[in-house]
Parts: sequence; C-alpha cells; structure tokens
Amino acid sequence: MRFDFPLAPSILNGLRSGAVVVPERPALFSIQGSGALDCLQGLLTVDLVGPGDGSLVYGAMLSPKGMILLDPFILRENGNFVLVLPAFARETALAHFARVLPPRLAKVRDLSGEWEALWLLGPEAPERLEPIVENFPGPGRVRAGADSLLLAAAGPLMPFAAVLVGRGVGRVAGRRRIRRARRCTVNITIVH
Repeated sequence: MRFDFPLAPSILNGLRSGAVVVPERPALFSIQGSGALDCLQGLLTVDLVGPGDGSLVYGAMLSPKGMILLDPFILRENGNFVLVLPAFARETALAHFARVLPPRLAKVRDLSGEWEALWLLGPEAPERLEPIVENFPGPGRVRAGADSLLLAAAGPLMPFAAVLVGRGVGRVAGRRRIRRARRCTVNITIVH
C-alpha cells in the first residue's frame, strides 16, 4: 500500500478523527493448491498455520538465501491465499513466484489487472462500517463475500483499519456501500 499521499487538511482531519477510504490498484496474487500453505510458510517470515483460515497477516517474502524481497499483506480464506503488494512490486513478485513455487503444488494467479483494493483508514472506520457490513470480521480476520470480495479487519499495529479487495471493488461494491455509509454516518472521506 502506498503511504505517501499528499492530503488536504480536511482529509487529514478525517484520518485523525474519522474514517477515510483510499482506493488503490495494488499488485494482487491468488495462490491456491494442495501445497500452497507449505510453500508459502517457507517463503514468508510470518506464521500462516497458527492464525488459521480466515486470517490477515503481514510478513516479509524471502529469497532462497533469506534476503527480504517484498512485504505483503496475506489474506487467507478457505485454504486460498491472496497476497497484497504495492503495484511497483508486481514484476518482482511474479519472477520470484516463477522461481520458487512449484506449479503442481501452488498455482499463482495474477489478479492485479482484475482486482482492486479499498484501504479503510482512521480510528472510526470499523465502527462506521459495522452497521452496513454484515458480520464485520474481528481484528486480523478475513470474511469472504459475494463475487470474490474479501474484507479483512486489521490486526494490532497495522497501518489501516480494514481492507476490501476484489473485482471492481472501487467502482461497484465499495463506493456504493461507502456512499451509503457516508449518508448514514458523517465524515467518511473517499480519497481519489
């Protein structure tokens, strides 16, 4: 996620005391297969087994020699994994996956052109979304929705409140719900 946004004072106030939504087109990868968990467990610095299914974690992706290459957020739902990276890391991630993930065990699908992300920032973002999102997930948890949408609530020390990823999330599902939220509660700002 890009964290260097030039923001107007009104948006900064919303970020400090309200809720701000930032649409983004990050690099997104789906990793599925019978060996996906084992392959990713050896590739990332974070434990994927302990948090279990339906979890959101953050970790570093390592080279075979142990050098940190990238730092993705990992959403795990129904045994599948979605890795969220900054857009500039797409080519590096694709090349690394081609070298280290055996296709018969872990199939990589690049969702970068198809899926988008909405980052929800600010201290009031979860409480403002809970009334309009059924079964809002707890901290560090992921909930799958219709049309392959994934909603993840941030865990402790993460720089955002929640993230919504999926196909067309910025223009269809996300903005419509956020606009409805803005009518129901005040001070949700969408940054373009």
